[in-house]
Amino acid sequence: MKIQILAATAALALTACNAAGNAAPEAETIGLAEPAFPLVMPSGGMGPFLTCLQDRHTAILSAHRGGAGPDYPENAIETLAWNASVAPMMFEIDVRQTSDGAYVLFHDEELQQDTDGSGFLAYHTLEELENVRYNGTDIGISTLEEVVEWARGKVLLQLDVKRGVPFDPLIDWLEERDATGFTLIITYNVDDAATVARANDEIMISASVDNPGDLATLNAAGVPDARIAAWTGLGTPRIDLWKTLGERGIGANYGAFATLDDQNASGEAYRALVEAGLDVVSTDKPQYVFDALEERQDFTAAATACMAQ
Repeated sequence: MKIQILAATAALALTACNAAGNAAPEAETIGLAEPAFPLVMPSGGMGPFLTCLQDRHTAILSAHRGGAGPDYPENAIETLAWNASVAPMMFEIDVRQTSDGAYVLFHDEELQQDTDGSGFLAYHTLEELENVRYNGTDIGISTLEEVVEWARGKVLLQLDVKRGVPFDPLIDWLEERDATGFTLIITYNVDDAATVARANDEIMISASVDNPGDLATLNAAGVPDARIAAWTGLGTPRIDLWKTLGERGIGANYGAFATLDDQNASGEAYRALVEAGLDVVSTDKPQYVFDALEERQDFTAAATACMAQ
């Protein structure tokens, strides 16, 4: 009930908010569940919003590959909508490109492991993929176009841009759709982070940070602290590093999907990460982790204040 009440309050508070990239156009989303608590970014986009949450010691979830569940495959718009109907969150999704240039959501290079299709996705046209279905479901491969239009004013997106998909045309594509305010681009090296920073002055950038020297290298390449969402790995939690990042106003992201999720950890274990300074919890169990974190924070109250800034 708390989420529903705060969602209504936030909607009223944000009626006059006309931040670029958040005016929701009509989209073909018939049959998709409505979000429990829509996330509408303030002026300036995702960066100021995440900083505000950090200042309020409130962590946000990132659903790894969209947060797959029973009958809901990874990277599908139906899966994103299902998770968002339960709790507000960010979605990490994988972006590939078809042979005719369309952007679609899919993790693997080849189709056959997870779908009834076969061969390399990049060798197929979008039309050829239309009848492909995830194994055991009637759910097809989602396009980035439909996901971006659905996500606008509802959730945040982290785009894991797969090898072979160039950054500059993708960022142009996002700009044409006024989508840079609620998307983040994941990068795996300094050169790619710098490319994204040069291409757009608003979009947030996930960059790997293992020590303060990595931040100096990113800064020297033209990636300022305000644009960085620091990926701090999958192994042992880097609590000292999270403290350093926090002192510089940089949010820390950690892959709990490779540790706590696999260990079927208690809710207390996830709360301990946030108490230690973690800002973004990347997980395959977003609904469970959201409930666990709500025992130490009130995400909807914090988000309502941060969206209205």
